[in-house]
Amino acid sequence: MQLSATFDHETGQLIWTEEEQYNTEAFLAFLQHFFRTYPTGRVVLVLDNARIHHARLFQPFPDANRERLELVFCAAVQPPTQSARRMDIKNSHSAPPARGNEWDF
Repeated sequence: MQLSATFDHETGQLIWTEEEQYNTEAFLAFLQHFFRTYPTGRVVLVLDNARIHHARLFQPFPDANRERLELVFCAAVQPPTQSARRMDIKNSHSAPPARGNEWDF
């Protein structure tokens, strides 16, 4: 089961849809549900860079709703490499571990 949801910080209202699979059709169903729930006003959606957010099937929706809808895509984030992760962990500890053991990374 896949869940899509949004939270209205002004009213505290939470709306959601549940789908068997999360694909472009499910995303569009969620957006249509959202636009029925909020028929007026400006909407800013902050999205990650998932493929469904760039799919051809999705593109007509923002085009048709450009007066109300602004899409903001998060910057792509690369996961840290193992060595960078080790350095971050080592640098985050100011004191050696108890009993004089060395950090084991």
